Order: sequence, then C-alpha cells, then structure tokens
Amino acid sequence: MCLILGASLGLAAYIDHRRSGSLDIALGEPRTVGRLTVRAPAGWEVEEEPGPPQALVAKDYDRQGRHRRTIKVTQEQQTGRVRGAEYYLENVVNVSVVDQDPQFEPFPFLGQSDGTLVAFKIANTRQLRRMVPNLPEAGVYACAVMPDGLTVTVQLTGEGAYGPSSRRALRRVADGIRLADSPSATRPHR
Repeated sequence: MCLILGASLGLAAYIDHRRSGSLDIALGEPRTVGRLTVRAPAGWEVEEEPGPPQALVAKDYDRQGRHRRTIKVTQEQQTGRVRGAEYYLENVVNVSVVDQDPQFEPFPFLGQSDGTLVAFKIANTRQLRRMVPNLPEAGVYACAVMPDGLTVTVQLTGEGAYGPSSRRALRRVADGIRLADSPSATRPHR
C-alpha cells in the first residue's frame, strides 16, 4: 500500500513539474513602449495598445492555436497626489470589487521597494460582469509607482494564472522592465 502511495505521489510530482516547466518563459528582445523598455516573452504574439493606459500585450497560444495566457504591461502617469501601488490596484484596477480584502504581497521592481503583488480568482464571472462592466480579469497583478507618479502594472491572466510558474513568469517580465528615459535603461538585460 505504501509503495502504491509513494508511486502515486511521485507521478503527481512529475506531472506537475512537466506542466509547470512547459509554462516557463524566456524573454525576447527589448521594446520601447512609452517611457518603458519591456522584454516580452519570446515567441508570444505582441501588440501595443495606445491607451490610456498605454500597454504592451503579449499572448501565448498552444500548438493547436488556443489562447493560454496573457501578460499585459501598462503604464499610466498619475496626476495630482501620487498614490501607492496598493491604492492603485484597489481603486483603479478595481481588484477590491472582486475581493473586499485583497491579500497584497511585497513585490519590489523598477527600483521601488514598495511595489505589490495580488492574485485573485473570480467566481461566477459572467453574472458578475453584467453587474460590474469594468471588472478586471482574474489573475496575478504586480504594481510599482515611481516617485514622479508613473504607475507600472504587470498582469498575468489565463491558464494556470495562480500557480508558481505564472508567478515566476510575472517576476521574469517585471525584472526585464526598465525606464527608457533613465541611464539604467541602457544596461544589458539578463
């Protein structure tokens, strides 16, 4: 009995590793979009959205052409009093509509130590979308606000958006973002 249990756990771990490994990403060449230089995932379909907010959208498809995941990097200049990353995600991206008590985690990027990450799922999406038309997509969101008010959000939505491989993918894309108008933007990327 113990041998069967051990074999089952081993097989489950192997399948999970294979599935997670297939969702890992490599980054492509840097692209300048607005004030940012972004390295989108290599091999993904990439397009720019003029905004507001201005965005770079990368979509991943499986071999049958089915949409799997989307990574969207947005940038928006705050005017007036500059608000922090949690405030931006709660009130502008509207994650608090989905979850009244979102669980924010520290997520430093772009040199900002007070960046944040939040993951959320949406139950009964169709019915909720009828009541709340500007409902955000379920997934993982990271946000950083620069001292001058430039707010950068990276979101990953789609298949497996809540798992560890998606968090690694989001971290990899966030680490590849640079300010195009700063001296650090000219450093080589990893």
